[in-house]
Amino acid sequence: MRLFRGLIALFITATAFTGCNIINPAEQIPTYIKVDSFTLKANPVLAPQPYLSSQITSVWAYYNGINIGAFDLPAQIPVIANGRGTLTLEPAVALNGLNNFVAIYPFYQNDTFSFDAKPGQVISHEGTTKFYNNIVRNYGFTFKQDTIASVPVNYDYANATYIINLPSANDSCVWYSISSYYWEQNVDAYLEFDYIGTNSFYIGVQSNLNGTGVYKLLYLAGINPSTTWKKFYLGLKDYRAQYKADNYNFFIKSSLDPGSNSGQVKIKNLQFIHF
Repeated sequence: MRLFRGLIALFITATAFTGCNIINPAEQIPTYIKVDSFTLKANPVLAPQPYLSSQITSVWAYYNGINIGAFDLPAQIPVIANGRGTLTLEPAVALNGLNNFVAIYPFYQNDTFSFDAKPGQVISHEGTTKFYNNIVRNYGFTFKQDTIASVPVNYDYANATYIINLPSANDSCVWYSISSYYWEQNVDAYLEFDYIGTNSFYIGVQSNLNGTGVYKLLYLAGINPSTTWKKFYLGLKDYRAQYKADNYNFFIKSSLDPGSNSGQVKIKNLQFIHF
């Protein structure tokens, strides 16, 4: 009996000292992957390939196929890793100019790389991506001035830049693409471009029904002035689902902002992309 009671006491004592480790095992120390930015590189399958600008603001991260979260760039991504594993990063952008509405950009390929776990240490990685092979890119737009506006089309060939000059309050700009475009329903489609300027402007899409003269023009995005070059990604998939037409034209519109004596907008790297 004394021996039995002693064994019980020994068990209780041992449990008292080790119980915390059983209930709360030691936390694993992550390896940190440091990703400052993402670079869009040329895809040789799509050559020639101008307009390789991007503004990737976030990434979705997966370790060995398991989602470990979304991270704003620059990021230091904690990865619970053992031995050698693979990290996959999906590039994401701000849609329609909304910084709080970030989504994976469907035309950019994932960045995948392998590394050896180094708990507590930081591994730097340069994020890179390129366009998928099966996309359609339309660029080199030619615009025409609408008769209701006073500002003519101004294209700087040396810098491949459209320039809107608004020297007075009575001036206005309405340009439309001479070519019309078509893409299938239920596929991803975006109009993207870089811009800078002291005045706001709008991007519109006109849906056309051939042979009937029926069309509808909607301005889908208003863009605020910016003192630095920014990238704008305008999603068109939902618009296409709602407005079914034979083809579509793109519009650029601007008039002088209230309280301003003059204004200017520059737009470059304009392209329409879809699958």
